[in-house]
Amino acid sequence: MPQQTSDLMPEALDQADCLTHALINTPSLHRHRFHVPGHAGRRIFAAPGLSPEACFYDVSEVEGVDVLSEPSGCIANSQAFAANLFAVARTFFTVGGASVGIQAAMLCLCSPGKRVLVPRNAHRSVLSGLILTGAQPVWLMPDWHDAGLFAPLAAAQVQAAFQRDESLAGLVLTSPTYEGWAADVLAIAEMCQRYNRFCIVDEAHGSLFALDDAWPDSACHARGVDAVIHAAHKGLGSLTQTGLLHLPHGSRVAPEQAQQALNTLTSTSPSYLLLASLDAAMQFQASDAGKQARSNLMAHAKKTRDAIAHYSEMNLLDVPNLDLTKLFVTTPYCGEQWGAWLESERGIGYEAINAFGVLYAGGLGHTPNDWQTLTQALKHLDTCLDSLASEQCWPQRAKQCAFMMPDMACLPREAFFAPKTRVPAAQAVGRIAAETIVHCPPGIPVLLPGERVTELHVPCLPEFVSVVV
Repeated sequence: MPQQTSDLMPEALDQADCLTHALINTPSLHRHRFHVPGHAGRRIFAAPGLSPEACFYDVSEVEGVDVLSEPSGCIANSQAFAANLFAVARTFFTVGGASVGIQAAMLCLCSPGKRVLVPRNAHRSVLSGLILTGAQPVWLMPDWHDAGLFAPLAAAQVQAAFQRDESLAGLVLTSPTYEGWAADVLAIAEMCQRYNRFCIVDEAHGSLFALDDAWPDSACHARGVDAVIHAAHKGLGSLTQTGLLHLPHGSRVAPEQAQQALNTLTSTSPSYLLLASLDAAMQFQASDAGKQARSNLMAHAKKTRDAIAHYSEMNLLDVPNLDLTKLFVTTPYCGEQWGAWLESERGIGYEAINAFGVLYAGGLGHTPNDWQTLTQALKHLDTCLDSLASEQCWPQRAKQCAFMMPDMACLPREAFFAPKTRVPAAQAVGRIAAETIVHCPPGIPVLLPGERVTELHVPCLPEFVSVVV
């Protein structure tokens, strides 16, 4: 991992200068709070997870805790600490997850009519970015893998696309995929640099990559990448809805431009509970305890993978550049059937489930007992799978409509703002979609505004669909 530091502050952060310390010690906590939020620091009703302590620390932009939209104190310090941790030029905190970071990066680098290369397995936040910016997507279909998922884009695919179309302004790359399969980001970044194209990398599911050599290469360290976005809650341990927008060294995005884009999209009342969890996660990841936690996670994941490899009815995704803590398990039977059984009967919750298999996502919070329970449950399933699963329909069992190359009748932004009406799904065939239809997870589009509806889409559509009049 490159050891580059931000020019804003030294690599070490004095605890007294960080956001978490500032929040705990702000004098405003102990005053009679005649300012928002309206609960005034007290729990006034009960709700799951809403403790009196959470209400006490739930403040607005009060004295001493800085302002996310124009940071100059503890938030600026904590963001600079994160930039040093990830070895990038600048890092920005988001309280809208990776989605806001992706959309902000697109606002910085895309504009109306600009042609942008996008893999069809892009997340729905990229689709929202296309609507916000008015950019024109040039779709590139990733290769389909026999395990029942799409591979990341290959460098050769990107190069061929740039050679075919000189009007392409840049690339929005998804790496890793939902199942943890990373692209060759170093080669793709070099390709973007060679052809003078911008490069945004949605690395939402790869926030640990830049911190440890046990994971695939991170786009944070690839020359030619202009923005990298992480969903911090997915891998770093912070609370849900936290994210990071990084500008790697050499990025063509000016920091003030990124800040303005984030301010355009972010609430003017960000949650300081979320921000504090993000700051604390950065400090934890930089500590010896964080390093040990990452080492333990990888060790348990590898041990579990080794055990599963000996089960007769199960297969694991095994490809280069794979995050080994993501276990995509397949069997000869429908994953939706056996995965649901394993959850209800053995208490094994999954990250995602489909006809092809089940994804189990390992995290820093898992204990040895969690991993042992998963291993034993899968072992038990392996011995009784034939009697539990009745639907052996591999490989003709996936609805491929979500992965078709679209027939684009107009730009997503144009269709989004066009007059529209709602019709039954069957009556939408031949019409132009006016809404984004996507199933989350994993957030890959079935239809985008501006795309023509076909009969193959109908099984994947809701009962009624908005179409352009």
